[in-house]
Order: sequence, then C-alpha cells, then structure tokens
Amino acid sequence: FVLALMVGLSLAGAWAEDAEEKPTRVALFEIVAVDNELKTTADKIEPLLQAALDANPDFEMVERQRLRALMEEQGLTAAGIVDEGEAVKVAKLAGANVLVTGRVFELDDELVLSTKIMGVETSRVFAKVAKGKLTDALDQIVNKMAVEIGKVIVAKRDAFYAKKSSVGDP
Repeated sequence: FVLALMVGLSLAGAWAEDAEEKPTRVALFEIVAVDNELKTTADKIEPLLQAALDANPDFEMVERQRLRALMEEQGLTAAGIVDEGEAVKVAKLAGANVLVTGRVFELDDELVLSTKIMGVETSRVFAKVAKGKLTDALDQIVNKMAVEIGKVIVAKRDAFYAKKSSVGDP
C-alpha cells in the first residue's frame, strides 16, 4: 500500500511539473466592429493579428480553422460570438489557456483597437488598447497590439492558470 501511494504521489508530481512546462495556448476570437462602417476593417484585423501573434515564440496560437470547426460543432456562427461564456467553452475545447477578443471603433479621428486577454481557467481579464490615426497603416496598429498582448501573456502567465492545491502530509 505504501509503495502504491509513493508511486501515485510521484506520478502526480510529475504531472504537475509537466503541466507547468506546457506552452501557453492562445485562442484569438473575432474582432468586432462597434460601427457597421468598420466591419471591413475588423475583418482585416483578425488575420493580421493572428499572424503577428503566431510569430511570437513565447506561446502557441490555436489554429483559426480548429476554432471555426469547434464553433460549428457547438452551433455557433463564425461571425457574432457575443457571449463570453460560449467563447470560453470553445477555447477550452480547443485546448487554449488564454482567450483574446477585441473591438475596433473610431474615437476623435483615431482608430482604436481594444482587446481583452482572458484566462480560460481563471477568468482573469487584462485589457489593452492600441490607437492610431485613421490615416495610419492598419498593420502598424495591429502590430502594436500584438506586442502588447504578447507582453501580457508572458508577464501574467501564472494568472491564466488555476492554482494547484497542495495536499499536506497527513
């Protein structure tokens, strides 16, 4: 019995170490245009942001096709996930630890990209905003946002994972 207990604890410890060493997986959900005039802009932001985040070696991105397939399985449309609970559910099914959603809108002659970076396990949310003039190249604003998202994911990594309870020695 004691040997079985020791082996079990050893395996549990190994599992915990493996879980900590796994890379952070990030799911990017749609960027929503607050105004209908910006829908085309929002549709351009998504692939640009996905590509910029894909280039970051500090985490893995969930493939957009995998997310779309899971959304279809769950009866959700690719356009218009509004309910964060449903988005979290799909992100969990995709194996993501972090969910990124966003909005784009105009404010005082600027294009504003606002994102939420949420821990799928913990629901901890961080927000980032990137702005640029309406005349600025869209990829510059998106790349600024990708850098900020990357910083949050790396710096706040522990906030995205549920704390493991340690069982004390009885």
